[in-house]
Amino acid sequence: FGGLYIGTSKDIYRVSGTGAEYPDATIDFQVEPLNINSPPVDAAVSTDGNILIYRAEDGPRVFLGNSSSPIRGSTDLLWRGYTRHGVSPINGLTGRFRMAIADGVLHMLTPEGASTTSSAIIYKYNLGQQQWYRHTYGQAWRSIYRNPDGTLTAGDVAGFVWKLEDAAATGDA
Repeated sequence: FGGLYIGTSKDIYRVSGTGAEYPDATIDFQVEPLNINSPPVDAAVSTDGNILIYRAEDGPRVFLGNSSSPIRGSTDLLWRGYTRHGVSPINGLTGRFRMAIADGVLHMLTPEGASTTSSAIIYKYNLGQQQWYRHTYGQAWRSIYRNPDGTLTAGDVAGFVWKLEDAAATGDA
């Protein structure tokens, strides 16, 4: 996007400049607020090439360099606090979210209901198809990470690290 961006709970800021030091000992950097209407609310962020996705109060958003767009779809009512088809609302207030993008799919540890520090639920959003998927697992996850070779790993509450399914092989990671 042509700069360094800093996300805070108040706004996203663009840092630009050359870094050159002036004779008066100041440095050529400028901080510009972008006035994002839905700023980040926690450390849940992931990048892949030119794609940057973060979690705002209203759910995950794609950062576009000077604005952001919500990722909408079949999970909207869950983000707004409604129970749908027996699925508890997403715990956006006290839940711990983590995300990673692998093979064009956003994978997000998503606490539902009373879950806070871990989740047995991974929401997956296929960026190309613009489609959400909800997957439940037998263990509760605390972390998720895309490795440099593209494989996706997740850590569970027992301290084990698991290699998750291969997005390219299944088409529905």
